[in-house]
Amino acid sequence: MTETIIWRESPFGPCVTDCGGVLMYGILVESGHASYDFDFVIQDADLQVLKTDPARADALYWSLTTCLQKQKNDFTQDQMNILLHDTLHSSAADFELFLDRFSAAHHIALRVYIERSTR
Repeated sequence: MTETIIWRESPFGPCVTDCGGVLMYGILVESGHASYDFDFVIQDADLQVLKTDPARADALYWSLTTCLQKQKNDFTQDQMNILLHDTLHSSAADFELFLDRFSAAHHIALRVYIERSTR
């Protein structure tokens, strides 16, 4: 099967690959001394937001990285679908609420990560 990278912001950041008509969001996560590769199915609407809204793309990247560092192999496609909605497709007010709730739940300053993102 032919795989073609169709979106990538930086050499070490996440990418979207077209795998025979299926879009895959690929991400490398460092956790301690180990590195893990993850791939999740996304839709074209998700890709369009990734391409056009850097803040939401960064919100997905940093929140997903946080979840994967904690859950590794227990993070499911269904959980990814929820995260895709919350980060890429929620209203502006709900997006702001997500940033606050996620930050509190995971003891991180998600807004700071997004503002300083250099992926």
